[in-house]
Amino acid sequence: MELSRALLDQIINVSLDGVVVLNPTAKTVVLVNKAAQELLNHRFSNDQSTPWHELPDILREMFLQCCEGATGSAFHVKTTQFQVGKKHPGDGAIEARTHNLTAEGRTYVIVGLRVITDTIVIGNRLARLNQIYSVLSETNKVVANSKTRTDLFVSISKIAVSIGGFSLAWMGIKHGEHIIPMASEGNDDGYVKSIKICLDDSERSRGPIGMSVKNNRVCYVNSIARDPSFEPWREAALARNYRSMAALPIRLNDYVIGCFSLYSNIENYFDPPMLDLLEDMCQDISVGLRQIDEETKRVEIEDKLQQLYQAMEHSASAVTITDKHGVIEYINPQFTMLTGYKTEDIIGLTPEEMASYKVTQMNYVDMQQHLKRGKAWRGELQNITKSGEVLWTLQHVAPIKNEQDEITHFVSTAYDITELRAAQETIEKLAYYDELTGLPNRRLFYDRLNQALKNAEREKGKFAVCYLDLDGFKNINDSLGHANGDILLKSVAQRIRSHVRGKDTVARLGGDEFTVIVERINSPNDVSMVARHIIEALGLPVDIAETQVVVTTSIGVAIYPDDGVELNDLTRNADMAMYHAKDNGRNNCQFFAEEMNRKIHDRLELESQLRHAIKHGEFVLHYQPQMDAVDGSVVGVEAILLWQKEPGKLVPATEFMPLAEETGLVADIGEWMLGQLCIDGKKLMDGAYDRLKIGIDLPDYQFRNCDTVLARLEESCARENFSMSSLQFEINENILSTDVKDSIVKLRKIRRKGITIAIDNFGMGYSSLRYLKRFPVDIVKIDQAFVRDAADDENDASITSAIITMAHQLNLRVVAEGVESRKHLQFLERYWCDYFQGGYYSDVAPLDECIVFINRWMEQIP
Repeated sequence: MELSRALLDQIINVSLDGVVVLNPTAKTVVLVNKAAQELLNHRFSNDQSTPWHELPDILREMFLQCCEGATGSAFHVKTTQFQVGKKHPGDGAIEARTHNLTAEGRTYVIVGLRVITDTIVIGNRLARLNQIYSVLSETNKVVANSKTRTDLFVSISKIAVSIGGFSLAWMGIKHGEHIIPMASEGNDDGYVKSIKICLDDSERSRGPIGMSVKNNRVCYVNSIARDPSFEPWREAALARNYRSMAALPIRLNDYVIGCFSLYSNIENYFDPPMLDLLEDMCQDISVGLRQIDEETKRVEIEDKLQQLYQAMEHSASAVTITDKHGVIEYINPQFTMLTGYKTEDIIGLTPEEMASYKVTQMNYVDMQQHLKRGKAWRGELQNITKSGEVLWTLQHVAPIKNEQDEITHFVSTAYDITELRAAQETIEKLAYYDELTGLPNRRLFYDRLNQALKNAEREKGKFAVCYLDLDGFKNINDSLGHANGDILLKSVAQRIRSHVRGKDTVARLGGDEFTVIVERINSPNDVSMVARHIIEALGLPVDIAETQVVVTTSIGVAIYPDDGVELNDLTRNADMAMYHAKDNGRNNCQFFAEEMNRKIHDRLELESQLRHAIKHGEFVLHYQPQMDAVDGSVVGVEAILLWQKEPGKLVPATEFMPLAEETGLVADIGEWMLGQLCIDGKKLMDGAYDRLKIGIDLPDYQFRNCDTVLARLEESCARENFSMSSLQFEINENILSTDVKDSIVKLRKIRRKGITIAIDNFGMGYSSLRYLKRFPVDIVKIDQAFVRDAADDENDASITSAIITMAHQLNLRVVAEGVESRKHLQFLERYWCDYFQGGYYSDVAPLDECIVFINRWMEQIP
């Protein structure tokens, strides 16, 4: 038996597989060959049986399982897998094949052992790859159904954990120099929020996530415990049993925008085939992001288009869209309301093809030139509606371009300005043309004269101003009656006009006074010929009321630049020459001569006196209240500049301010005036009523230098503790119309200081009527020249009512100056004028008297 045992040991020790013989009854190890001892990593003694209880737990448990069901004499075979090393799944994996054997009345279990570690590892890898394939499949479904980035990120993170078997999955997006978590799933335990991933040059940017984002590739760490690049996050990761991880770049349109990080509790989890699949996953996520981004943009564009469509459908302006050739593709309801054209009438046509299309040729050509250059155009166009009515529109047309900067369409918005234009034309006609003769009136004459002066100055040429006065017209008018006198004036106007050139201006200043501007003359002889023809023509009889009436005229002439280079000089000198003609027998023409101008000395003397007045403080401010038309309360006062030339004699500004502006003395006068206004304003507010507006004329010089004026005024107001918002600047309309764009800029600066703006002497100018709607002003002051005769003179009444109506249409308030009688008041109340100013209420008075008046007056107001 001993010999047999030795022989048996040799036989089983030759075997490459492990062999173990167990006694299940005695629970001992009977025999173990060398291969088994190496596999089980335990030394056994074959000289005697080894009790199981002396063995390590893992071997004792293994032998117990091998012996299960092996009792008795029946032959029993089974195969079981065990793992005797637990560093990594698959390490120390063995297969045990057992069968029982009965000998000498005892049951033994023979166990054959074989290493199967490689088989397990390969199986595990295949299982992991299958998991990743499943993740890819589910990812594709999520990509197809996700509506937002958040949905996509959350869903893919869940898939990676639930299907892919990862311990943790999280998505992060680039934000400056950091990665900001957007979604996480799995065994997080605060890990994602606690770590910090950077994209700068610091240590926290050199881990797998930072390198993946910066280098646009999949990066991984198969041993978190040992890889040096994971040092900043190692402790936190190992505490949560993370052993390996991979970082996948998230791309949108070929740009890396973030990272998808996957963590496993197994070392060496990631291998090349898996990394290839993860790269495919990156591509799928990128596709999903691109689809979401495109869908988001599409929805945004659709929303914007819908908003734009609704805006156009409900716009108060008429909107038209054409293709690049001008073919109309869209009109909104307001277009139909304005023009009468419906969609079916007009779609597919160009504006030129519309049956009643008409535009002002000059503006239309200008518009076409702008659009051909790809530029927007703004201007006024005249059209004819479907029913044949004239329609004036303020139109803005702009090209629409694609991403290649190519014009694809044109869009036009149009506002109906027909009524405003009609009101404007009515006012211009009433304000600038004589209603009786149709000739330019005094206002338009001065405008034309100013233009002639500028032309001559630019061309270094000559022109003449002729003043005509009918001789003895008063007697004719009294004898024949005013109606026949008007017939005579019409005849005179027609005859004068027929004897001048088309480029010359004939105007009626009023009554029997006429003027002629003869432009671009070479010598006085040219004017003499015109004057002679006019005298001869007027000397012919006129049949009126079955009576032949003969009228003569006296003409005075002043020539630029011989007799003056300023408008006032020329008109004054022509007027002086006309009176000289009357003194010389009438019915003749006289040219201005230097000896007629005895007033030059007076001008120089006045300038000297003004300088003395500035130096010695001879100027004063008096005030006149302004009344509310609704409740009769005092709403403001106008400061009136006066010159205390000598005791008891006050000189109005109209007599010295023109000279002051011409000589530059207006700067000193204006600075004193505004400083004193702040002092008086504070006193007025304290002594009377603290809600009053204090108005004052702002001369041209101060308006042109408004930045300096406002700065100094601000200092004065601060010094006197007086609010600038209590001030009202009254600016002459001619000042504003000189340079409209610059005026608008200056007016806005003034209004930003809280100062109210009023246009003074409205109706006396010309150009500003065109631009009134553009000026940022609050109040229009009707010139007292209109108000004075409005109650009796139809022409002035028409102008006054038209001004009030137009101002209210533009949301402007109206102040009427020169309200001197009850008749004036009743007329203005009839047309809803807002405020009144004039002697009917109070004359111009010193400040103290004005305060007393205001207090007494306001006590009477309920």
